[in-house]
Amino acid sequence: MKRWICALVAGTIVLGLVCAGCGQLAAKQPEASKPAEAPKPAEPPKRETIKVGVLQPLTGNVAYWGENALLGAKMAADELNAKGGIKGAPIEIISVDTAGDKAQAVNGMKKLLSDKITVVIGPVTSGETFAVGPVSNEAKVCYISPGATADGVGKIGPFVFRNTLNDSAGAPLTAKYMVEKKGVKKAALLYSNNNDYSVGLMKIWEAALNELKVQVVAKVSYSDSDTDFSAQVTKLKQSKPDAIFFSGVAAEGGLLIRQAKQQGLTCPFVSGDGLADEMLFKLAGAASDGVILYTGYSPENPADYAQKFVNDFKAKHGKEPQINNAQAYDAMKILAMAIEKAGAGSPDGIRKAITETKRFPGVSGVTTFNDKNGDAIKPAFLQEAKGGKFQLITVLEANE
Repeated sequence: MKRWICALVAGTIVLGLVCAGCGQLAAKQPEASKPAEAPKPAEPPKRETIKVGVLQPLTGNVAYWGENALLGAKMAADELNAKGGIKGAPIEIISVDTAGDKAQAVNGMKKLLSDKITVVIGPVTSGETFAVGPVSNEAKVCYISPGATADGVGKIGPFVFRNTLNDSAGAPLTAKYMVEKKGVKKAALLYSNNNDYSVGLMKIWEAALNELKVQVVAKVSYSDSDTDFSAQVTKLKQSKPDAIFFSGVAAEGGLLIRQAKQQGLTCPFVSGDGLADEMLFKLAGAASDGVILYTGYSPENPADYAQKFVNDFKAKHGKEPQINNAQAYDAMKILAMAIEKAGAGSPDGIRKAITETKRFPGVSGVTTFNDKNGDAIKPAFLQEAKGGKFQLITVLEANE
């Protein structure tokens, strides 16, 4: 019996040791390996962009001009980017609002410089361009204004340009037309006394009319943001002019022309491109009929590329392009062409390429620059307002 018990105990101990060993062996078995995770796809390298500043009045009295300029610049950039950008680098627009204020425009320019822009499409207004142009010029950043028409803009500095018809070219041609074709012998001058563009154009009108031996029978002023022009209209009626040579913009001009017609003033208003906007028709209505103006653009320009732009713009935005749409569109294309030629890292090369631009087929008119100043040489499109549209009368060619 004792032997049996001893054998049973010994067997139990051996079995325990074997099981313990099995447990240790089991513990040492490696865990089943997990399938390796697929490597994450590498992020594509960020492409360097070419930064183009668009500094425009998007709020304030002439916001409709700035909005149109931004729209035109974006359309040109979209077209260029669809074709690969500039040497493979996409154009990135950095937009800043000036609110039509010179100090805000200068601060906006400084912000764009801190954002490392390559070039800038500057404000459409002459006053802001006189304020901002020197800042851009000092930084050696090429600047094109698609709207500043006042005398002196092209002399701000070698990096400052404009691709609009300048008033010292367009106004004398128009005054001559009014004398030779419309028989004007007596003229009144009407201008804003706190607007650089307006004061400058008034002086050009006056000099051109004096040269043509036209009697200036009145010189009447108002201020930007005025809305009641009854005193000015009374003075104009008393002077009995054959035509009123206007030097302002549509925000005041539309109201002024409507009030003049309401008070029985029937002689034609003659203007620069300050009235070349749909705002004229919104404010003046039927009173705008008969207004004659010169601009650097007409949607009736018969060139194939100009008509393609008009049709593409209508298809995209549902309306006919205005002058600042067209001139900002051209400004973007001219700057892109210069960067393509010189390289984004060569401010002097970009400047030189702009000065070498000859007969550029712009949708706002064939455009030539030179190395004497930043002015563009362009034809003047003489137009008449009729039925809520500007109708082309004739094209007056400037001397190159």
